[in-house]
Amino acid sequence: MSKYTFLFLFGIFFFVSRADATDTIIISEIAWMGTSLDSQNEWVELYNPSSQDMNLDGWAFVGMDAASSVKISKTLSGTIPANGFFLLERTDNETVPNVSVPQEQIYSGSLLDAGENIELKNNTGQIIDSIYASTAGWPAGDKTSGSKKPMERTTDGSWTTSATIDGTPQNTLASAPQPPPPPPTEPPPPPPQPDEPPPPSSTEIPSAPETTPDNTQTTQEPLPSEQQEPPAKIEVYLSELIPNPLGADSDLEFIEIVNLGDSVIDLSGWTITDPTKIFVVGTDTLLEPKKYLVFFAHETHINLNNDGDTIKFFDKNNALKDAIQYGKTKEGFSLVKIDGSWLWTQEATPGEKNKLSASSDMPGTEAQTIEPNAVAIATAPDINEGVSAVKTEKSVSVNNSADPFFGQDDNEQINRLKAQSSAWLKSKNFLVLSLALLLGFLGGFAVFIIRKKLRA
Repeated sequence: MSKYTFLFLFGIFFFVSRADATDTIIISEIAWMGTSLDSQNEWVELYNPSSQDMNLDGWAFVGMDAASSVKISKTLSGTIPANGFFLLERTDNETVPNVSVPQEQIYSGSLLDAGENIELKNNTGQIIDSIYASTAGWPAGDKTSGSKKPMERTTDGSWTTSATIDGTPQNTLASAPQPPPPPPTEPPPPPPQPDEPPPPSSTEIPSAPETTPDNTQTTQEPLPSEQQEPPAKIEVYLSELIPNPLGADSDLEFIEIVNLGDSVIDLSGWTITDPTKIFVVGTDTLLEPKKYLVFFAHETHINLNNDGDTIKFFDKNNALKDAIQYGKTKEGFSLVKIDGSWLWTQEATPGEKNKLSASSDMPGTEAQTIEPNAVAIATAPDINEGVSAVKTEKSVSVNNSADPFFGQDDNEQINRLKAQSSAWLKSKNFLVLSLALLLGFLGGFAVFIIRKKLRA
């Protein structure tokens, strides 16, 4: 789908579903390979799909490599008109021929051919749009000598290679596609005359079966249905996490994913993030239906904060699939999702069905689910500029009903977590028994005192 179609359809979607939204600016085209005249002539195009002009004063455009080293940092100023474009040119105003931009739209630095992490932030530091390509590389674009075709956005938030050499930078509203004209209205058929015979029936008479020279009949095979079954719904979600294990066992922290759907899902390139880290799931990571995927802290390098944190789960197109935001934790408690709600429990169950512990001494209900953004291209990890990415080739998948399977290191951590839960249950049972004995003793003693006073 061309960029023109994307811009038009996205504009309609934005007007219908998010007419009252603010700060909705998208990165619509990136010439990371330069132009056919010079590979240094890189440029980035922004688009405003709303019906109102947008002030970009204080906004920031940031580019980082895989080591989180900032390659581009440009503070923006000016206004992007409604349904209009905003072009950022590298180094000078000669980057894009026949297109002149103010000095405020010139940036320094370069876009690496291997890929970068790009973020567009508003004047409060909130990430409005982004692309994270430092690990897997740019998803589109052609740097072949003589062609140099930029990558441009599609309606589903993914990227495609432009059909035009050097792309279509700084388009005007007039060049955006217009709604197609309504189909011509056919005049109604004239009414039949009273003296005319009724028209013949339109019912078709089926043709007789064909015969072959040997007088055997052949029948036509029915045409296959052109309707295709809709793609299976991807139902992969966050399932459990433990931010604050008992003791100083930070290596026991884990994040669990579950596939509630009916088809195998390839999670290669999916990401789990907190405000400081990005964990990229390794290649060939297949999650079968009704199975779990468990990642410990030594794999993700994501340290879950005890005072509260936000964990987000993205697919390979950077579309938000699930997220959880929790407040202050209590030692030994894990967060589990049961029937769509996040709850605290003292029974950690990595790789097993989530359980609730019968304890009233639990943290408050600070945990909440963050709903995925309906506009896929506007979703992005809420991370700081100092973010670092971690990629793994290891994955763990366990069944609801089967015994969990983990690596050797993970088995040790599982046993320690189970030992903690078992110790908690034993201490809880001992406490209940002790309280019962104490109440029984006090009750008997009270009866003895009362009887003694009555006799006196």
